[in-house]
Amino acid sequence: HPPPARGARGGRGAQQLLLLGACLAGLAGARGEDTTTTLEDISPPTLDVALPGLELCDAEAFGSACLPQLDAGVSNITVEVAGFDPAAETVRLSFCYTADSQTNRAWRKTEAVIDKNYGKQCSKSIAKSVPVGDFPYTTQVANTIGDSTMFVRAVAMDADGTFIQYGDSDGNLQINVYDYVDTELIVAASVFSVLGPSILVTYFTLQSRKNKKN
Repeated sequence: HPPPARGARGGRGAQQLLLLGACLAGLAGARGEDTTTTLEDISPPTLDVALPGLELCDAEAFGSACLPQLDAGVSNITVEVAGFDPAAETVRLSFCYTADSQTNRAWRKTEAVIDKNYGKQCSKSIAKSVPVGDFPYTTQVANTIGDSTMFVRAVAMDADGTFIQYGDSDGNLQINVYDYVDTELIVAASVFSVLGPSILVTYFTLQSRKNKKN
């Protein structure tokens, strides 16, 4: 059989791409993901977001004396959210970079669409779906956050996963990369520091005996 014409192959490829796109869109819809709502659509903020135990401040510069500090991968954070609309069912919590921590970092820029902003300014997740009845919510700060100043944003969703209201913490905090060395690594280094010289002595002793025999 002769091979199909180039145009036919191109048309079939285009149809496959369209089908794939439709499938992906269907999956997103089935999961209830909201990919279109902007922050402006649900403004002004109506959620009250508090961080019990932390005295937040308006400073944005890293190292500012008034900023409370948390260590990534070590410290816990508690978030309290109130003021829910009756339709709100779950809440997404995120750390969002302040303007100072966005400077010269295009990958942290603010996006108008909330869903896209989760990949930029608010990319560091605290929790993706907390039931409105589960506050206050406490968890450990993720170890994937570098030195930065941030605030906390809560976005409420209805039963369909549509973003319907939001709120930001009343001030900023500082997150530090925790400076530690893994305990197992320390043990391994200690063992090798002890065994290393012994192994070298044994090697050279055996090598010397071998040379003498030759």
